[in-house]
Amino acid sequence: MAQDELKKIQERLHLPHLKVLHDSPTQWNSTLHMLKRTEEIKEPLTVYVAKKNKMPQFSNVEWVTLSQCVKTLEPYEELTKQMSDSAATVADVIPLILCLKNTLQPTTVESAPLALDSDDESQEDYQKGVEIVNYMKETMKAEIDKRFAGLEMDNNYRVATYLDPRYKGKFFSPHIAEQVQVTVARLCDEFASASGGEDDEPRKKRKRNDEPKASSSKTTGTSIKSAMALILASSGDEETEERTNTYTMDMVHAYHKEKRLGADEDPLKWWKANISKYTELGKLAQQHLSCPPSSVTSEQLFSGAGNIYDEKRNHLQGEKAEKLLFLKKNLPLLKFEY
Repeated sequence: MAQDELKKIQERLHLPHLKVLHDSPTQWNSTLHMLKRTEEIKEPLTVYVAKKNKMPQFSNVEWVTLSQCVKTLEPYEELTKQMSDSAATVADVIPLILCLKNTLQPTTVESAPLALDSDDESQEDYQKGVEIVNYMKETMKAEIDKRFAGLEMDNNYRVATYLDPRYKGKFFSPHIAEQVQVTVARLCDEFASASGGEDDEPRKKRKRNDEPKASSSKTTGTSIKSAMALILASSGDEETEERTNTYTMDMVHAYHKEKRLGADEDPLKWWKANISKYTELGKLAQQHLSCPPSSVTSEQLFSGAGNIYDEKRNHLQGEKAEKLLFLKKNLPLLKFEY
């Protein structure tokens, strides 16, 4: 009944027919979609509520809070989609988390356009709504710091990030970037020793020059994509001049000075074209950039089995089901058209 009445109001106002959405406790982004839909149907919803004497109206503060919540949660959905992409690797984790934190910078009344009348009461309501969401941002940022504490010190993540030609040391402080370079050089030496391809040239003591320029980790943006673009477009650290007498470190520095790829380019294609130039680094990149950042891909594959087995198809042999899952997963890589 309520949906039918809302539909009639939308027709009378010549607006598209949009239903009210409900959130689900098992899907966090359903809350975001519910808030976005509520904002989209603000006018017909206000008219509907006005006809119901026992139903309270949304206040101006609540509408401002709702709108700001949507803007705050949208980067989370954007990050979730990027992390769940089949081409994503662990190299994306540190950059995306940093970009997410940058989107949680406090909102100021001056930086956000007013959607309400510009009288004193509306200004006060807007300020209250912004303060509520800023507190939410502060809490969310503290939770991110807690959950991802020590991420930059984990070699699995930071080495992968450095070996991604889109990022390199851009998302590290100068001190951490130098540590990662030393770690990468050490891992390359271990690869060379394990393969018996140790160079005859003696490995001299590594010499440290001036620290590279600080990365722009404080750059802010309103979405994951814009935050990533701002950080990558800032003054580069790949142009830093460093000299060492170590063959491996020279190779690491030569890679560091290579022009970074664009954020939308494929790092694996770059390594395929340059592996002969940076042999040990290429082997290291193959090892680290082959790891997905989440279990989404494998979970999707397992849930695909539920589409194969059902009540009327429950006697299928495991071997055949495995082949069907294999085809379902790999045929898209061949651009196969059904």
